[in-house]
Amino acid sequence: MLYAHIGMGCPADPYNVGFNSDNRDLVKKAFNALINASGRIEQFKNPENGPVFDEDEIGMSWNKFLDHFKCYHPKLKYLFGTGIGLKFQRIDSHIAEATMIHFTNRNIPILPVHDSFIMHHGYEDELRNVMATEFVKKVGTSVSIKVDKITPDQKVIRRKHDIDRGLYPNFDPTKSIHELTNDLDILLDRNHEYGKYEKRLSLFWSNKDIGL
Repeated sequence: MLYAHIGMGCPADPYNVGFNSDNRDLVKKAFNALINASGRIEQFKNPENGPVFDEDEIGMSWNKFLDHFKCYHPKLKYLFGTGIGLKFQRIDSHIAEATMIHFTNRNIPILPVHDSFIMHHGYEDELRNVMATEFVKKVGTSVSIKVDKITPDQKVIRRKHDIDRGLYPNFDPTKSIHELTNDLDILLDRNHEYGKYEKRLSLFWSNKDIGL
């Protein structure tokens, strides 16, 4: 969306900025911070918030790490640190909403994960077409869409990687089921941390048939 904003085509992989592929999550997090934040960006230190920055592992200081990005995306340099990414997050949400409404109207289950969707593989082509069409409508240009098919073995590896990074401090490997919570009082309480989302979801369904 940023490259469309300046009238240029986006690189095939904007997160390929010369670092090891193992650092891709860190690179992606830093890139998004550069376009979403206004002003100075603090070094990533809390593992509960995603990948952390390790100067020894990366081989450069935090500031040089951020400057490194700007060298790979010189045409976007004046947009970094302006918070412009928040504008495109709104457009992104409209695309996601239109995609979900398309399948909801057909009574086909679709689970959103930010700008991605989980659904039955039989709808892969239709999902790809709907996402591409809505992107063109909202942004005015085409976009590549990635299909990620994860095997059970890959899921185990990814989960272990996240646990080793400290993303799940309360994870108990002795339990067969790992849920955020199984306390019904919490799940049914609109005041818990997911309460606002549930209220918005209820509002969406109550207004779906009147064109809002």
